[in-house]
Amino acid sequence: MFTFESRHTTRFSDLDTQLHVTSITYEELAAEARFACLAANGYDLQRILADELQFIPLHSAARFHRQQMPGSQLLIRTSLQITATQELLWHQELLDKDQNLACEIRSLEVARHHQGKEAVTLWPNREASATIPAETFFYEPVPPFTHSCQQIERQFNTYPSLRNFNWVYPAAQIWRFFEDGRWNMFHQLGIDFRFINQTDTTAFFMGCNFEIRSPVQPNEPLLQKLWIERIDKIRVYLRQEVFRPGQTQAILRSREFIVFVSVSKSRPRRPAAEWIQRMFDYIEFREGIAL
Repeated sequence: MFTFESRHTTRFSDLDTQLHVTSITYEELAAEARFACLAANGYDLQRILADELQFIPLHSAARFHRQQMPGSQLLIRTSLQITATQELLWHQELLDKDQNLACEIRSLEVARHHQGKEAVTLWPNREASATIPAETFFYEPVPPFTHSCQQIERQFNTYPSLRNFNWVYPAAQIWRFFEDGRWNMFHQLGIDFRFINQTDTTAFFMGCNFEIRSPVQPNEPLLQKLWIERIDKIRVYLRQEVFRPGQTQAILRSREFIVFVSVSKSRPRRPAAEWIQRMFDYIEFREGIAL
């Protein structure tokens, strides 16, 4: 196992519309720490470019525990294990100045040569025996859609400028595709600033489980489908799938969870009836939910 520690500072430009550091910022900082860990173990930028390596994200998952503001000093503890098939299994904890866990991110990626299909063995003399935890939130399989509710659809094109230095869409950009899907859902349901204030209810993004089944290509038209798996008291379990036109197999899949929060009290709360009314047609499993 490789371990590495690094320190990072959040910025004003990292704030979202709810005045907290965005979830994508945590993944971007985690990516900085992952590359720093690689550099400390023989794979700095020059080596990566010379060997024509690409690091392809396969799975990305996170849990968010404490909100952060601009200027927050974060300690990132990074550990890396290698699976028997040469995949890179990352576990990262982002700690605040008081050593409290702010965010936990787990990632699975593979190193390949540019345009190559086979995994590259980065450290031939290191034993590769890590196993992917099966029955955990982070790596549990994302279940298929049961076609028991309506879906919200969005068509979009990928931007070439969002790729990183070795021509790959990094995990943070995959996160962005899903975040845009969530925003589109709220827009389609008419959940805006006025509605949030009227119902004294907002929603905080608390965790995600993202599968990247096929690398996204630049200038690629994609179809995104979103629905609500279930509502469990104060939690909403959200699902998204992204398809290439005319194909039935999703290239990106997600299971995310959001917590309802009272605007006035800044505390978790059950959703207002108006939220249920707007979401009802898009809820896959409706047990215990009534209009």
